[in-house]
Amino acid sequence: MAAESGRFFPFPARARIAGWIVFVVVLYFGDWLTYAVSLALFRLDPTTVPDSFFIAYELRAPEPGGFKYFYTTWQRYRSAERPAIGALRLAEPSGRMPIKGGWVTFQVLEDDGERQLVEVSYDGFYRSASRYEAHADRVVPVAYRSRGWGDPASTHAIGWFGSLLLAGAAGWLTMLVATRLIRLRAT
Repeated sequence: MAAESGRFFPFPARARIAGWIVFVVVLYFGDWLTYAVSLALFRLDPTTVPDSFFIAYELRAPEPGGFKYFYTTWQRYRSAERPAIGALRLAEPSGRMPIKGGWVTFQVLEDDGERQLVEVSYDGFYRSASRYEAHADRVVPVAYRSRGWGDPASTHAIGWFGSLLLAGAAGWLTMLVATRLIRLRAT
């Protein structure tokens, strides 16, 4: 007995096309939205700072023609191998530093003279943003966001999974509604 055409996927071709288009669009923007709102959802406890949390700092003695600012990870900042940091409070309101495969940028969001609220963004293999308060002698982590809400080893996992579920549901509902509309127009 031969299987009927469309028996296991009972949607007309136009409904399937509409569903796939919605799936792709929602997957793309869902991933972006997951990244954008993760800053509001994930506030840091100083004891749970991810290793991929970046800190920007001013170099003690920048090389001529070199960069005045550089970055380090939270893990390295807290270790004995701490880099030679000139100042944690940044003199410029924003800047950009090269990194293998991307860029690290910083922006001073607030500066009240004693402390600065700084956001350091990494855009390379994955995207993340670290927000912290910089004082003259210390850094206090405030928030961190990334697609994976964690370290690079699990980057994209949570964001992609949530986006995939949302996109699948939106695509399936689009196919159902489009099939119903196609059948109503045919009658």
